[in-house]
Amino acid sequence: MTPLRAAIAAIRNWFGAASDVYTRYMLEHHLRFLAVTFAAILAVVTAINVSGEISRVWSEAAMSGIFHALAATALYVLCRLLDNGSQVFGIAFLLGLVWAESAHAHGGRLLMVRLAGRPFLRRSTALFLLAALSVPTQFTLDNVVRPWAFMTLSLKGLGEYGWSYTAARSPVQGWYAFDNAVLRATLHDSPEPVIERALLFYFDDRGGLASVATADRIVAPDQDRDRWTMLGAHHWRIGDPIDRRFGMPIGEPGKGTSELGFAISRVWLQYRGIEPKYIPLTDLWRLTFDPHLPSERPKYGAWLAIRLTQCFIPGLVALCVGATFAMMLDRRGLMQATGVGLLAAYSGYFLNRISALGVENLHLPPAVTALVLPVTLAILVWRLIVRLRRYEDPTPSQRPQASWSQNPGISGA
Repeated sequence: MTPLRAAIAAIRNWFGAASDVYTRYMLEHHLRFLAVTFAAILAVVTAINVSGEISRVWSEAAMSGIFHALAATALYVLCRLLDNGSQVFGIAFLLGLVWAESAHAHGGRLLMVRLAGRPFLRRSTALFLLAALSVPTQFTLDNVVRPWAFMTLSLKGLGEYGWSYTAARSPVQGWYAFDNAVLRATLHDSPEPVIERALLFYFDDRGGLASVATADRIVAPDQDRDRWTMLGAHHWRIGDPIDRRFGMPIGEPGKGTSELGFAISRVWLQYRGIEPKYIPLTDLWRLTFDPHLPSERPKYGAWLAIRLTQCFIPGLVALCVGATFAMMLDRRGLMQATGVGLLAAYSGYFLNRISALGVENLHLPPAVTALVLPVTLAILVWRLIVRLRRYEDPTPSQRPQASWSQNPGISGA
């Protein structure tokens, strides 16, 4: 049999095992505990989040009528549920898994399955299915659900997200560096981004100041123009004759239209001041590879790498938790196995946070840094499964049979 046929046969056998009675029971068993854990954590977190904001949301919306207040409040609570659910899914998934494994062992069903001769891989088909399903679930929550909830709250002006967004969109003067130019301008939305009262400093290739310009307004390209232009522009070149009485160049040109000389990312203008973790994935991808961004900008590339890879973490940590729990249950009993399972779950959750900080701050390619934790966890899962297979090998030289009869922690489950 060729390696390809052997792999196909193994996959068929694995999916065939997923249809047996025990696997279906375990899927239902785990999903029940996962749902309860997720709902409990989400309810507590959301209650804490909305308690300080919901009265203001209601009072602001009530000025437009009672039905508008009801609709705005319901939308606010829904969006906060979606936002918080995206954040707590990972830890709720892991804690619910530990709870389900502990309940399964405490009820004696796991002991019965072990005595029937099912090794870890055969009795953990449901665990592998849930770990696989957690990948698209976490990806959807991080890259679709949470950005939609955040942008909805922001654009509707609901809650802290909406109030912060409104404040950030108020007219504010700032400094921005683009290519060989530095821009000071007032940015605001009306409703599209508007650039007004601009002062520009242009530099030559050696870093010296080449010219200075002012403009009443900077206009983005449209169907009639293919370049950014300045309206009401004044332009002075360094080296022009100076009228010493006024400190101004002689022969100052009148106000007119002038080319800006560089491009400004319209996507960046749309999402300026918004953290990359809230930007929709398609726009985050565009920002990562956009050449017309200011020098001081969020680390879009790092966050793109984080959001494309962190969806694998809950599933891989879940497999580590399941394998570690099985190993400790055999050797130390239920209490120790539960403790080690909780430790493994929290360790994986915090390692994910630390990994995100490393991707964002280390001077390494983000794509490489973001893959370190998933690859490490995958290797750890493989090593744990290999050890479990050796430990559970039903040969006379191995000791699982003796450990079941001698370990009071398991028989007492």
